[in-house]
Amino acid sequence: MSISEKDVLRAAHLARIRVTPDELAHYQEGLSGILSLVEQMHDCDTDGIEPMAHPQD
Repeated sequence: MSISEKDVLRAAHLARIRVTPDELAHYQEGLSGILSLVEQMHDCDTDGIEPMAHPQD
């Protein structure tokens, strides 16, 4: 999944973060990578796996 420049600017506005035009592509790439990872985790079959309260449980 990719995120648009408009989405990055909206998120930055909501978080009260100033994003310069030079930083925009960097944030767009980083956020797209995070969303891609979340998509991959969502697609994993977790049937029969007991939920954990903490990753080190």
